[in-house]
Amino acid sequence: MNNYYKKLNEFFYSHNREYSIAELLKKMKVESHNILDFIDSLYKLECDGKVYYKTTTDSYISTHFPNFPYRCGVLQISNRNHAYVSLNDKRKVILSIDDVRKHGGHVGDYVYVDLEPTAHPKCMKGHIKSVIGKPEIPLIKNFTMEATIKKNILKDYYYVLKNNIEIPLTELNGAFIRDKALVSVKLTNKGYVGKVEKTLDQIRDERVFILEDDGWKSFENPDCKVILDVPNNTYEVGTRVLAKYVYDKDNNYYVITPVKIIAKTNMDEDIVSLAEEYGFSLDFLEDTKKEMSNIIIPRRPFIKRMDLRGLPTYTIDPIYAKDLDDAISLEKLNGGGYRLYVHIADVSFYVKYDSAIMKEALKRGTSCYLSHFVFPMLPSELSDNLCSLNPGENKFAKTFEMTLDEEGNVIDYRAYDSIIKSGKKYDYGTVNQFLERGILTNDIMPNIESLLLMKELSDLLEKKKKARGALEFANKEVKFVYGVDGSAVHVEEEQRGLANKLIENFMLLANESTAKYAQELDLPFIYRNHEPPTKEALFRLKNVLKSYKGNVKNINAFTQTKNMQKFMTTFTENYSDEELQHIANIFLCSLSRARYDARSYGHYGLNYKTYATVTSPIRRFADLANHMSISEYQKNGMYSDTMKRIREMVNEVCDYISERQKIEDELERDVNYLLLQNYASNFYGETIEATVEFVGEDRIIAKTFNNIPGTIYIKKARYIPEQRAIFYNDRIYRHGDKIEIQIVNSKHKMKGIEFLLKEKVLERKKKNDKH
Repeated sequence: MNNYYKKLNEFFYSHNREYSIAELLKKMKVESHNILDFIDSLYKLECDGKVYYKTTTDSYISTHFPNFPYRCGVLQISNRNHAYVSLNDKRKVILSIDDVRKHGGHVGDYVYVDLEPTAHPKCMKGHIKSVIGKPEIPLIKNFTMEATIKKNILKDYYYVLKNNIEIPLTELNGAFIRDKALVSVKLTNKGYVGKVEKTLDQIRDERVFILEDDGWKSFENPDCKVILDVPNNTYEVGTRVLAKYVYDKDNNYYVITPVKIIAKTNMDEDIVSLAEEYGFSLDFLEDTKKEMSNIIIPRRPFIKRMDLRGLPTYTIDPIYAKDLDDAISLEKLNGGGYRLYVHIADVSFYVKYDSAIMKEALKRGTSCYLSHFVFPMLPSELSDNLCSLNPGENKFAKTFEMTLDEEGNVIDYRAYDSIIKSGKKYDYGTVNQFLERGILTNDIMPNIESLLLMKELSDLLEKKKKARGALEFANKEVKFVYGVDGSAVHVEEEQRGLANKLIENFMLLANESTAKYAQELDLPFIYRNHEPPTKEALFRLKNVLKSYKGNVKNINAFTQTKNMQKFMTTFTENYSDEELQHIANIFLCSLSRARYDARSYGHYGLNYKTYATVTSPIRRFADLANHMSISEYQKNGMYSDTMKRIREMVNEVCDYISERQKIEDELERDVNYLLLQNYASNFYGETIEATVEFVGEDRIIAKTFNNIPGTIYIKKARYIPEQRAIFYNDRIYRHGDKIEIQIVNSKHKMKGIEFLLKEKVLERKKKNDKH
């Protein structure tokens, strides 16, 4: 440890008062290039239990003095899901799991705990006061830091830190998005500006480059010059290649070696290039292709598999889905209750641990669905053919069998290898029409009783989900109709129907039941954890909600899922479906992202004490890894060499696949936005009709007749909470009003599509209209 650790330790040993980071920097006379070392030392000092950070005053205080009340240790979870803190003196402090969830603790975190009075010195109980995290780097005039380069794709600028310190394109010095770099930051008259001094960790060695009229360009940073390592005149202008690259800092250019040409068709070209930039490819590595060609299906595939081909079995998926990884069978029991079979494609039969296919699946982390492209986690021979539960074909599956009583409680659970034959591939639209409107088709007729029984059980599970307090947000998905060049030519909305909820409820039940099974056995497993909202997030949420309904009380109670659900129900009473959509987004912004972890801490949004995913092994690496763990346990037991290696892998990959999932979500959102912008550009300058969907303090959110959503930003308007309306330019605007707008080419793309309000209300929503 550097000298700052010793200096800080000595300083706090003799000073019993609070000090901010700024005060400490001044007293230690820390130079700007040493700030990171100083921050690391302060963090280490806190983890060692020698200083304590007080959030109320944003300052640090010594723990050395007798009046300091808390103890520091490492958070642990036992095999039976009991939480405790291991103190520096080897004693243990027992905690409640709810306390750990409330503070967002993870195994291995350093925490401070408040001890309860107890007569037994070795059986202490306590409560978490704080989970120690690395302090934010203070923004002083000039400093140097290590940081990950981020990019705002829609606004086309690079930045570091949460403060969005912008890095000009000319100052990237060869760094790309997600590279780790040494960045110098200076305070200018335009604010803080960053400059990459050196790339410390090049996250990828291949990037996309484009041949334009004036030479090669980087797809990501077109301002930097590019040259081929060996000049080649056979490339046509417009060609895009995935290439290995080296940055020549002295001459400020990339030297590239093309690996492959990327197909190009206008918008398609942009989407494929963007996906390649983020590590999603339509093509697979040679080792993976070679391994795929050597896959052999055994002559006697039914050995040690439960033969369920006589069981009525169906798949329900989006109409164009090819990778069908789940199928359903359901029986009504004579004594009451149900037996539900959730059949999941047995991908782990074909993809073995540590194989080339598994390694590439891990690298991708997840399949990515962009426009009409699928960038699969597994080769299409597996995802669309061998593993996909196509109708009329014998398929290997992992079956999760659950027996439920008449109230929908699981009273028995089994997991085993099976062979199934799906009788029918249904799509959501067809089943929704039947379940919601009673429309019968030739496909539905033979299986009416089975589908109605599935709805019966789904309705029961839906009631249990609401009684449990799980959060549910009404949302509509945007669907595009594409032209020959990949551009959107029409936009449609798709609402989740009863068929979607049916499949969701059955998958949730299988996931939760399997997570409990794995936890009881202490299998190496990748859990899906969702932490409660932080106090800071709840404070921000309160401030936003206050503008709509005045005083919002007891916001801290939202750390319990059921309390948030109850509040949302009351808060949104009498709101329209369109308004609910936008209010839901406000609540969603207060929630943290779900993450993968080798230990279970529970799922806040679903209000489950333990949760993992096993129902999409074709599309998610976490599910595939969990299948591998179950298979290995059932075949070779808990202590095989492969099981030990799976346990090591599970502990190592959770952060990585969480990040890959986040990247996939962001990439899908960005591509959808690019498609929407491209479609909206066809109507720039036109005056067209739109309907007001939501009104806020300074904005009107509307949607055009052709389903383009946009926002009208209004200054100096008066919001009227009791009417959920806005008074602007002597007019009142509220939900349902028909207005005239113009779509404008926004300069602030992160705000989304912008509308310009034409001051004319075409049709006023009637007061007695139903919401």
